[in-house]
Amino acid sequence: SFNNGQFPPRWASDVHFGYGSPLLSFNYQLPYYLGYPLYKIGFGLVHTFKLLMASSVLLGALGVYLLGLSLGTPLIALTGSVIYTYLPYHALDVFVRGTLGESWAIAIFPFVILSLTRAIKKPSTLRIIWAGVSLALLILAHQIAFMFALPVVFALLLSMSLESDLKNRLFTIIKSLFWALGLSAFYLLPLFLERGFIQHSSPFNFYDHFPFIKQLIYSKWGYGASVIGPYDGLSFQLGFVFLFLVLVSLIALVKSPFSKQNRPILSLVGIIVTLLYLMNIRSSWLWETFFLSQTIQFPWRLLMVTVWIAPNLYYFLATRFLFMASFKMSLIISAVSLFTVLPMYRPGELADHTDSYFLRRFLPKIILVNGETISKDYLFHTEDYVPLPVGATRPTKLPPNRMESENGTIIKELSSKPYQYLAKLNTPTEDKLTFQAFYYPGWKVLLDQQPVKITPNQMGFVSFTVPKGDHKLQILFTKSPIRFLGDIISLVIFLLTVQLIIYHSYKKHV
Repeated sequence: SFNNGQFPPRWASDVHFGYGSPLLSFNYQLPYYLGYPLYKIGFGLVHTFKLLMASSVLLGALGVYLLGLSLGTPLIALTGSVIYTYLPYHALDVFVRGTLGESWAIAIFPFVILSLTRAIKKPSTLRIIWAGVSLALLILAHQIAFMFALPVVFALLLSMSLESDLKNRLFTIIKSLFWALGLSAFYLLPLFLERGFIQHSSPFNFYDHFPFIKQLIYSKWGYGASVIGPYDGLSFQLGFVFLFLVLVSLIALVKSPFSKQNRPILSLVGIIVTLLYLMNIRSSWLWETFFLSQTIQFPWRLLMVTVWIAPNLYYFLATRFLFMASFKMSLIISAVSLFTVLPMYRPGELADHTDSYFLRRFLPKIILVNGETISKDYLFHTEDYVPLPVGATRPTKLPPNRMESENGTIIKELSSKPYQYLAKLNTPTEDKLTFQAFYYPGWKVLLDQQPVKITPNQMGFVSFTVPKGDHKLQILFTKSPIRFLGDIISLVIFLLTVQLIIYHSYKKHV
């Protein structure tokens, strides 16, 4: 999309046999913004993916360490960083699922808490803006992770013993959140307001993916799939260190659960109890009523929250109990984290796949061999993760031409690009033409510079009527009103963000 001049990316023109999809409007975006320049300077797709994944782990570890420094000693901060890095679900995301969006969301969360904590302790325009930027990055990294993170952010920051009172804390969080929503409006507005234009289907049913309690305590490490029942090929274990921290927290809460020092611990334990309930099949009634349940797909994805909670839980326990902050206990916790989870940080199998392996599998005609007109590997790929527009039926072959006529219109192509098509038409009689792309808001047909009404045909392709005569045809993929509004809001807030950061940074140093 970038190479073809589309920004922000909205329409994936290569998928569904070249008929396209609005996938880019609904998929997470941040990792791809970061990966694009790496690919352009010469890194291959495989190496770019690995660099992004490794960077997310390192960045998250740094964020947790900096957060720990703001709450305790360097030893406490380092131990929290080790706990964060070596939690089972973290390893699951990196080496089993390989999900860039979740990995980057997990990495950004510590910076969200750190920036918001600083804004609450000493409110200023600059600190609120930076908190908003971190929240916006979390939204762009993974919208589902942001939904999971938001209640954790509110519960944690409202329960912490900070200088600001409860009302001011809440106000600071809300101001930062609104700033984040403005920065990410270009993504959020189409994501929510244009969902009605795509078919809602998923190959997975959330009913089949509730983990069993025994799987949370311990389940064998593996590289398979999530299946019905307790026979999953991947592990959902919480980890020994996580369970130990929960046990210590419960002991700490026995005597004075509502004391000022114990409020953050109580909040985190409350979140853990909520998570355990939501990951249990007894909560299916909630999932049935939640409109994004099929988008989340797997209730066990809530385990990502444990990666955020564990180091924070340790930080509050360490500042509450001296033995938790001691060198010996820090060493034991770090050693247990390393030796129990480090073996999980390894690939399930070694394979030497080049970029062409993936391009042939995911795209129909980027890499062709032996006289192919379409990649044979692509033919066996279902693309069930790529949304279809409403009324569209996935084709089974490439279109014979970019434009087709019912009554013999002579079509002379002048330019055929993914987002712009130009042609001259000689129409002996009124004719119906079909442009071989799925109909979706944003497609615009101009005939002799005048807009023409378009409708989807029986397959969901762009279709329109042309009167008799010679005509100049132009077809464009443009911004819908919703996308245009989102782009304008984000652009204004982005420019204002840059201006305010420069102004306040200059003012601070003058």
